[in-house]
Formats: sequence, structure tokens, C-alpha cells
Amino acid sequence: VVIYLTAILSIELVGLIFRKKTPIDIIVIPLSYAIIAYFFSLFINAPVSKMMVAIGEFITWATERKPFLMGVIIAVSMGMILTAPISSAAIAISINLTGLAGGAAVVGCCTQMLGFAVMSRKDNSIGEVISIGIGTSMLQFKNILKKPIIWLPTIIVSAILGPLSTILFKTQTDSTGAGMGTSGLVGQFGTFNLMGNTKEFWLSVLVLQIALPIILVWIVDIVFRKKGLIKKGDLAIKEQGEN
Repeated sequence: VVIYLTAILSIELVGLIFRKKTPIDIIVIPLSYAIIAYFFSLFINAPVSKMMVAIGEFITWATERKPFLMGVIIAVSMGMILTAPISSAAIAISINLTGLAGGAAVVGCCTQMLGFAVMSRKDNSIGEVISIGIGTSMLQFKNILKKPIIWLPTIIVSAILGPLSTILFKTQTDSTGAGMGTSGLVGQFGTFNLMGNTKEFWLSVLVLQIALPIILVWIVDIVFRKKGLIKKGDLAIKEQGEN
């Protein structure tokens, strides 16, 4: 998070300072990036660290709730953390998010990744859609900042599937997979580590972690588009005209 914010702020500030080209840009601009980034990191590090601790404490609190509420809170929260420039994997490992809570987390993360892949199918190339689905849904964070409502379909579906995970499917995932979703299929391997090669494992992965996120987000996305809440181009990773 610190690196992400430092990089963004440094780029913006250097861009404002050096609007006009000078003969010594090749020396001055890289040096300016280094100096500005250093000072930004000093100011940002402490509050971001406190925020990460607070998030970890909140997720830990959620693990102590009843299965239904735990499923909703953890699936939604961990999915959103995964999509935001925050390390969901680091949080899951640091608080040892495992068992049913880990299962709800991986379902929420899968919903964000596969959901955004489905939603962005008309705005991006097949390669970009795959990058979102099994890479990272963070690729859509820029678009979320521009139009926050595009986040709602995946959040709604996460809130639905979280309790299904904890109550009906009883999905369990280890801490290394809980915050990863479908990224490199780490979440599915984490589920296998705890559930083994069982019928419950295959149902959880194929139905809850893959099929339902795709189908339900697709349905909600259609409703939002018919209402004019989401429009073509809202989920484009590249700007128009960008190669």
C-alpha cells in the first residue's frame, strides 16, 4: 500500500513540477522522483501501518461472529481488500485466517476476480479478461475510483455466497489461500490442503468458487446495465486510443 500510494503521489507531483521540458530532464527528473518518493514514504508509512493493523483486527473480530454474519463480513471485506491496493494475502497469513473463515475469504476473493472478469468481457481483450480472472482484480481499481458503482455487483454476490460457504458448503481454506482467490489457483490449492480430495472439496471449488461467482455477477451486471448504472467502457483497463 505504501509503495502504491508513494508511486502515484510521486508521479503526480513530479508531473506538475516538470510540465515544461528542460535540457537536464534526464538527470533532474529521476533524482526528483527518488527524493519526493522518499519523503512521501516517511509520511505515509505510519498511517498505512495503523490502517493495516485495524483491518486485521476487524477481520479477526469477524471470525468470532456466528457463521452467517461471519460469512457476509469476511467474504465482502476480503474480496474488497483483494481488489484494492492492499495485500489480502498478507492480512490472511498474519492473522492465520483459516478454516471456515478462510473459506469465506477465498469465496469473496474468487467472486471479485471472476466477477470483474465477466463484467469487463465487452470492454477488454480476452487476455486482459484472463489477467483479471486468474491474475488480479486490482486491474479494475482505477475504474472503481472513477465510478464506484461498478464495484456493487461483486460486493452483492460476495454477500450472498459468503454465508453459503460457511453454512451450506462449509468450505475450509488455509491462510495461504484465503486471501488469493483464483490468483494462480492458490485459493483452490489452499482449499484442497484442508478439505482433501473429497466430494465437498470439488463442490466448493467448482460451484462456489467458480460457477456461482461467474453466473450471479453476470446476472447482476445485466440488471445494472439495463438500469443504466453501468455502461460500455466503464470497465476498460486501457484508455481509449491506448495501445
